[in-house]
Amino acid sequence: MKLPSFGFYQHLQSPEIKAFPQIIMFCGQQYQRVEIDSLSTHQDSGIEICYGMKGKFHWQVEEKKFELNPGEVSVTCPWQRHGGQEGVMNLGQLQWLILKPRQFSSGGRLVLGSWSYLDKKNEVQLGKQLARNVQPLLGNLPEVGRLFSELYREVTEEPLGYSRRVNMLLADLLLIIGRRLQKPAGKNVGIPEQYLNVFNRISADPGHPWTNRELAALAGLKVTAFNEGVKRYTGMSPREFLIRLRLQQAKKLLVRKELSITAIAFDTGFASSQHFANTFKRHTGVTPVNFRKKNLTLKSED
Repeated sequence: MKLPSFGFYQHLQSPEIKAFPQIIMFCGQQYQRVEIDSLSTHQDSGIEICYGMKGKFHWQVEEKKFELNPGEVSVTCPWQRHGGQEGVMNLGQLQWLILKPRQFSSGGRLVLGSWSYLDKKNEVQLGKQLARNVQPLLGNLPEVGRLFSELYREVTEEPLGYSRRVNMLLADLLLIIGRRLQKPAGKNVGIPEQYLNVFNRISADPGHPWTNRELAALAGLKVTAFNEGVKRYTGMSPREFLIRLRLQQAKKLLVRKELSITAIAFDTGFASSQHFANTFKRHTGVTPVNFRKKNLTLKSED
């Protein structure tokens, strides 16, 4: 079911969810352009479930950075700070739901409320799984997309018995997430140290003309195995990920006004200032010059 853009908010008493106080927010949005400083890291008062529909969203949860692709799901707990990397909301389509349990602590104590069909034993197990989870990206879970579609249909059309059905769907969502946490997707078991070491080397020397062969050698792998590993753990090809790391370093340098744009371009591995400007704008939606102006202004205001 293809859903339109929508936004139901408990604090605004949206009629679609007013009867379900456990739903803080249920939204689906199509983002037609990159939005800078629109999704800074924040905390919610509930459990947030995000489902990617189109495009790639560059997410950050605490210090972990990852990419949410179509069909993939991320989940965060109330105490976890999360948002877009560098505060950016990317092009694409996204759905999300924020559920507020009656009780939920970082120690894992979870009490959902009378609306849930999960018994106390399952609530205890789910609470511990969520609290201990260190991989917010749960991988591909198309069933979450289907449940979101059904949930939208129930709260907007209000068919016979919809109230009971909505509560069942909410519990079903948590059950699916709990089962995934019991058996994580292959790409979310954590990035091996050999890859992290390579990524750190790139970040430490982004201006070096890195080749796949050289990077694979640093990881102690053959090129094909290295390429497959980078794709599996980051969702990108080695070249795409190399560009991402270079741009991250470039953003840090751009807030130093004593450095010229050309110097930053060469220091981060770009062949020319024009190549750097084009790549930077393609990935962020703004030019390096405008990025610098905006961030220097914010810095001076602080």
